[in-house]
Amino acid sequence: MSNELSPVDLINKHFESKRRCDQVELTNEFAEDVRCWPPASAERKGIVSCPIEGRERLVEHMTTEMYEEEGRTWTITHLFADGNLVCARARLHARVAATGDEYDNTYSYIFRVENGRIAEMWEDFDTAYAFEKLLAGHPASH
Repeated sequence: MSNELSPVDLINKHFESKRRCDQVELTNEFAEDVRCWPPASAERKGIVSCPIEGRERLVEHMTTEMYEEEGRTWTITHLFADGNLVCARARLHARVAATGDEYDNTYSYIFRVENGRIAEMWEDFDTAYAFEKLLAGHPASH
């Protein structure tokens, strides 16, 4: 019998690891060559590359670049799977790392799970709100 989590259980665990900024667990949840596809407009604004490639790069992005570690919460509102694809809708409440401003946004994700790890993920969110919060204090980016 395998100890491998089901795709839905893996994604539930993933959101808990993201909340805790647990770099070890996040690294274990991702395939080595994972790819994350944020909205293309985030790359055009210079916030992040699209795709984000490789687990070390993705873990760094998720845990240190965008939001303060303390007080970060993820609330999953919808979660369902079709085979190895898992869809999640979740709300993030955090503070922006650069400014300390409150951040509250809802995200939609599709995860592709292979061999018990997240191999690929796509994310969508309110980019206008995110850019307003994440680019505060950077007038050249507006």
